[in-house]
Order: sequence, then C-alpha cells, then structure tokens
Amino acid sequence: MGRRPGTNYVRTWTHCCTAYDTGISLVIIPHANTLTAWAVLGQKHEGFIHPVPFTGRVLKESELRYHITEKEVFAILRTLEVFRPLIHGSEFPVVVYTRYSVLKWLLQSKTADGRHLK
Repeated sequence: MGRRPGTNYVRTWTHCCTAYDTGISLVIIPHANTLTAWAVLGQKHEGFIHPVPFTGRVLKESELRYHITEKEVFAILRTLEVFRPLIHGSEFPVVVYTRYSVLKWLLQSKTADGRHLK
C-alpha cells in the first residue's frame, strides 16, 4: 500500500478476481451507461462478492437510444447467454443485483415487445 505521487488517493493491492467454484451460488451485477452495457458474474467469498468473469460491449447505434433500465436488461441477458455453461451447470439459483427493478418490470410488463423478450 502506498500513496501514488501527485494523487490524493492510496493505492491498495487486493485479490480481486477468483476462480469459479461450483459449490457457491452465482451473482450477476449489471451496469450500463450511455455507450456500453456490461456485467460481472461473481461469487461470494468471505463475505465479499468477487468477480469470476466479465462481459460487455459497446452498444450499437440503435441500442444507444434504449432507456438505462433496458440497457441493464440487455447486460443481464448477455451475461446469461455468454456464460450459459457456467450458469446452467450451477445447482444454486442465480442472484441479480441491480439498481433498478428491471427484472420485475420485464416479467410483469404487458407491453414488452420482442426486443425485451428475446
């Protein structure tokens, strides 16, 4: 640990990523902003969520117009698609942490179109 020259913060080194453990439930933490949608697939070790893999991409021009909640749904769906072998093989339910109640909205929506449901 030490202070970087010319900065006001202290840099610490910790073990961030961890190996996938089949005996622990998975957690999805999605994030989206104006240009990207990404998510972390993590597991809880010693009281902290550690990322196993990450996925994300820059949004296409048509996707840039999506509302932020739709972008987070996109990030969740991408995570489920990209990491299907890890998720499908897990005996535990997958927990999703999000700032919005996107999944509740998606599942209860009577007006969700094909873009949301695919």
